[in-house]
Amino acid sequence: MADSKRKGWHWNCASKHCKNSWRTPNICYYSFTKVAAEKQVVQDAYLIVLGRRKNEVNFKKQVICSKHWELSKRRDLDDLPTIKFTENEKLNASTSKQEHWNCAAALCTNSWRTQGKDNFKYRLKDISCCPDKRRAYSKVLKSKGTDFNNDFICSAHWSKGERQTIDDLPDLACESTFSSKNVTKKITSAKNN
Repeated sequence: MADSKRKGWHWNCASKHCKNSWRTPNICYYSFTKVAAEKQVVQDAYLIVLGRRKNEVNFKKQVICSKHWELSKRRDLDDLPTIKFTENEKLNASTSKQEHWNCAAALCTNSWRTQGKDNFKYRLKDISCCPDKRRAYSKVLKSKGTDFNNDFICSAHWSKGERQTIDDLPDLACESTFSSKNVTKKITSAKNN
């Protein structure tokens, strides 16, 4: 456990979104020094909670806060963290700016405004390095101008209503309700010379 009374040592929780730090009261901090020597299963449990890859964690210098355990403290090294999102993170997520996105599919009108319980977004960046998946997604997107590094696709393009895994390919080009929507054509008048 990191010594919380140690002077001059400033630390933050290594969790990707957790904002707890040496200034947050009533929290203990645990180092990763012994975790680095543990089995892969133990390391993976910590990495899942941290939301990071192994190469993104400095096992000698970084710490994790006690808010990632059910009892708000770790009994021993075999007591693995289970809470990925802390209360502090939920508070920050609700007050932070919402990311603006539009579905990259040519006929889809879903965006950050329509996101809700039944509509999720997925980054195309996750599949950008796999040519076979890009081809499969392109058949659904039907757009030549897709930026696979920055664009999104919504869950309406899966007949199951959401993507189960990264290997689960989309199978619907557009929502079935799209054809029933009323589309108005705005006519721009010609300028009089």
